[in-house]
Amino acid sequence: FYTTLCKCKSHFVEWAMHKSVMHRLVDVFALRAIYDRHTRQHHQYFTDTDYTIKTIKEHRIVFFPLRVLIVLGVFGLLISYCAAKAINTNVGYIVYMTMVSHYLIYETFHYCCHIQENWFVRNVPLVNTIRRHHAAHHNLGIMMHKNMNLTFPLADWIMGTSDLKRGLLGALF
Repeated sequence: FYTTLCKCKSHFVEWAMHKSVMHRLVDVFALRAIYDRHTRQHHQYFTDTDYTIKTIKEHRIVFFPLRVLIVLGVFGLLISYCAAKAINTNVGYIVYMTMVSHYLIYETFHYCCHIQENWFVRNVPLVNTIRRHHAAHHNLGIMMHKNMNLTFPLADWIMGTSDLKRGLLGALF
């Protein structure tokens, strides 16, 4: 139960961070840096018609800096510790593993969205969906309010921010 709950919540946290921090300028040092890195650099460099990595140097525009993983690890430990004290130790472990695994899935899917077209990204379910979903998100006309999930567009579907008007299975596949 807690695993499913944590995983579902993680999609909404990702959605909220993307919509409220990565695409909205919040004048607080760390949050401003996230906005600048994402909206002003990533979205200006990659567009909906040209979103693939062509050189090794472009990887820095796709992946979060290492300090993001470190901050996630520290805050994850704090949140997990609170969950362990409030509920039990296993829930603390589940929260931490969910946070780290969601980050790794996010980075893997984001990389798949920006690599050159190949058999894997074209034919693997969910990967090809997220690739199309993310390419549409890079359209300057909709990037501020559509397709905020990068892992699985569950929160986009529930919150009505998917660019597709389909049911859940249509949004995922």
